[in-house]
Amino acid sequence: MTSGVFEAILPLFILILLGYVAGERGWCKREGVRIFSGFVYYLAVPVMLFRLFATGVANMAEDLTLLWIYYGVGLSLYSLIILVARFVFSRRLAESALMALSGIYSNTVLLGIPVILAVFGEAGLVPLLLIISFHTMIFIPLTTLLTQLEPAQLEPASPGAASGSTENAEPGQRARLGLFHGVFRGTAKVLGPVITNPIIIALLAGLLYGATGWPLPGLAVAFADLINGATVPCALFALGASLAGFSIAGDLRDIAALVAVKLVLYPLMMAAVVFGLADLPPLWAKVAVVSAAMPVGLNVFVLASQNETFLARSASCVALSTGLSLASLTVLIWFLDI
Repeated sequence: MTSGVFEAILPLFILILLGYVAGERGWCKREGVRIFSGFVYYLAVPVMLFRLFATGVANMAEDLTLLWIYYGVGLSLYSLIILVARFVFSRRLAESALMALSGIYSNTVLLGIPVILAVFGEAGLVPLLLIISFHTMIFIPLTTLLTQLEPAQLEPASPGAASGSTENAEPGQRARLGLFHGVFRGTAKVLGPVITNPIIIALLAGLLYGATGWPLPGLAVAFADLINGATVPCALFALGASLAGFSIAGDLRDIAALVAVKLVLYPLMMAAVVFGLADLPPLWAKVAVVSAAMPVGLNVFVLASQNETFLARSASCVALSTGLSLASLTVLIWFLDI
């Protein structure tokens, strides 16, 4: 059984390796990586989602149960990591939020879709695409908002930088005004990407089309099949090429702890809930666990770059967890007896 699982997953990682070599050798430039990634994120995944909901494959009761469970576990662990980082290790809020994101944010698109397809077939895409629909929409805006609430960012830099109505205010009032400004700025910063997110647009469009009861035209089905055929190789090659230039650097204790949380603790927590407490179809429960076991998603590094903090460690978490996930996913899938 183990050899069968390994044989199903190994070709995926060979393609990742080829993408990595192409990136390291300069055969695939950064612009090329953006093109491959953009195809997957802006076209392939939205097409999959639209087809899923437009054809009425999804079951609303099962959908909501899966989402409550998956994001309930994810947000619980996210909160726990922040509390430990803040109050046990005295880390800054922005750093704590990015550490928490590293512990729970899975690479559900570039690696998750190929692995789920290889192991479960198209039936596994239904629960995975539901998870993907809200994955970025929940965790990225939440982390962005928390990074904007960093106390150092909330206080005015100097009395002269404040408006006439606040420059003579008491320190407590200035702190409250700074907090309000930070919340407003953070909310405004995250709402735009959420509203224009192609995955959310595809989900809503699919729901609206599905409500009409009309079947998808044959041309639309043929187009979706064509796109789906290109999704897996493009996603894996883009993942490998995007890892070119990443190296293991920064506090190795932080990196090791976060990778262990992501590859071991998070899927264990998910398995305990979906198999022990929830009433989900077995396939959906397994997809939830495997999704939680995916390596750290690239968006963690992107967000760290935007905030200019946790840079080396986030890159290390992405690279190390991806490298180790061939072994960890093989063992997990064998243990689930798929």
